[in-house]
This record gives sequence, C-alpha cells and structure tokens, in this order.
Amino acid sequence: MTVSRRKKKRFFSARARRKDSGIRRFTRNILLVANLLLVILLVLAYLSIYINPATIAFPALFGLAYPYIAAMNVIMVIVWILFRKWYALLSAIALAAGFGYIHNFIRFTNHGKEEHHDLKLLSYNVRLFNNYESDEKNTQSRVLQLLRTENPGIICLQEYYVRGDPAAGERKLKEGIGGKRYTHFKLIKSGSESRYGIATISRYPIIYRGDVIHPGSSSLT
Repeated sequence: MTVSRRKKKRFFSARARRKDSGIRRFTRNILLVANLLLVILLVLAYLSIYINPATIAFPALFGLAYPYIAAMNVIMVIVWILFRKWYALLSAIALAAGFGYIHNFIRFTNHGKEEHHDLKLLSYNVRLFNNYESDEKNTQSRVLQLLRTENPGIICLQEYYVRGDPAAGERKLKEGIGGKRYTHFKLIKSGSESRYGIATISRYPIIYRGDVIHPGSSSLT
C-alpha cells in the first residue's frame, strides 16, 4: 500500500508540474507576442516623423501615441526582468534606439538666469499738444512727463505739433524725454510758422525710414 501511494503521489506531482509548466509557457508566449507588437508600434512611432501623412496617414497616429507606447515598453522591460528573461532586451534596445525621439515630447531646459529682451512701444496721438484748446491734459509738458515716466523704447507720436524752428522743437522733445534717442520726423507746414505731422523717437538705431503720403488728403504715415 505504501509503494502504491508513493507512485500515485509522484504521478500527481509530475502532472501538476507539467500543468504549471504549460501555464507558464503559455503566459510567456503571450507576453512575448505582446512585447513584439509593442516594439513594432514603437518603431512605427519613430518612423512617423519621416513619413508624409499625405502619403501614408496611419504612422502619424503612432507618433501621437508615442508616450503611451514607450511607457508600455518600459513596463515590458520590468516584467521580463522579474522573470529573469533576456527578452527584456527587446524593449530595452528599442527604447534606447529612439532615445533622441523623446526630446519631441519632453524638453530639458537650463534653469539658469535667463536674459529677457523686452521691447516697449508707445503710440500716442498728442492732438497738436492742445495748442488750440484750454485743456491741459495733452500739453507738451504733460506729454513729456508721461513719456519720461513710461520710458518706452520706441515712441510714435501722431499729430505732433511744433511752432517755429522744427530743429529746435526736435531738440526740446529729445531733451524732455531724456537719454540717447534716434528720431524721424515728417512734418507738413501749416501757416507761416506752424508744422504738424508724425514723430518717431527710438532708443535703438533706425535702419530704415520712409513716408507714405495719401493723395488728396492731409494725412501721412
């Protein structure tokens, strides 16, 4: 009886081992097939940047899904490492081959001190500095005070007005604003001593200048 029991025990033990081995083999094969598919999808994602969507559209979809495909390949590497299988190299090599591709989705920036080059521009219709009105809001002194306070890099004045020598008016305007300035004035004579037009005052050199005269109108640009 003892011998018979031992034989039965060995029989069922061997059968259980074969069954367990069959389940592991089946699971491994399923994972291997899934891994191969993920590697193929990853390669298609890499190739998507070289394929014109107008010619073949579907690779672009894999390119958009790259972060998710890459993440699943990382999971496969971890799974195979836990099983102590060399199959982990499948996804590992595929991920390493497309390492440069990750820069399309993740930007590594230097958090050092950044230089900012802001350009401040002010455009102002000064309404002839209220030369013909008693309102003091737009007088030349008030406008100059505003320009000094705002200190823009480029100033564009419309309906700029000067009485007497235009050069003297230009010097007064530049001195009132302060700092080194480059200027461009286009004035139209109005009366014997008065002129009005547009004035451009810039902290930066003016490399090109020009005027646009509108026929049949006193307006200019």
